[in-house]
Amino acid sequence: MSVKAAKRKMSTKNYMAVLSMFYILSVTLHATKTTAFHVESSQEASSAEQLRLGVYYETLCPDSRSFMRNSLYDGMILNEWLKYTELELIPYGKVTSWTDPDTNITTLFCQHGRTECELNALHACIVEHHDVRDQLKLISCLLSGHTTTLDECAKDLVLDVSAVKECKAARSIPDILKKYGEKTDALDISFVPSVTFDGKFDRWRQRYFIYNFSVVFCREYKAKFNVTLPQC
Repeated sequence: MSVKAAKRKMSTKNYMAVLSMFYILSVTLHATKTTAFHVESSQEASSAEQLRLGVYYETLCPDSRSFMRNSLYDGMILNEWLKYTELELIPYGKVTSWTDPDTNITTLFCQHGRTECELNALHACIVEHHDVRDQLKLISCLLSGHTTTLDECAKDLVLDVSAVKECKAARSIPDILKKYGEKTDALDISFVPSVTFDGKFDRWRQRYFIYNFSVVFCREYKAKFNVTLPQC
């Protein structure tokens, strides 16, 4: 091999080595940027400012069932507003109670009968033992039909509901619903479902809030944080 040929061969090798190093550096930088983007996106989602939303409902009320399965579920899950919301579900509704003075045993009378009290208690146990996303999914599933069971929903959603079952079996209905009743009675609601924004209850606008939930939620979030949410 001539000296010139050897030089050309070395030059080609050097060029290929530099090109290879440049490619590796480019891939590394791209991966770093991609990772940084995902980290920033995750941090942005987790640090989103949240609007407090309270939903007061009862399990056999047609208006409650429709609102929970459509307006609330669509907004929180499908529109992905849940990360912008500090959501609290209060399954109680219009209930009267009577405590026997001799035994001190309390009996609850739900608007739609004994079955509704049972279902309200079941929902309360779901609220106590699952995070809010799973609460919404389980409750929306249960409200999809009058005969839909917890086991059916748990199977469809691949969720463990053993703690919910234990909660419901081990405690009385008045005990399970006590704190939800106290919160509901404090508002003295006249319409079910009812909602509160940042703990504020407007008795006279509940029907408007419920039937225009997306519009109202977007407006309330914008008013508090000066941010227009996606899908608003």
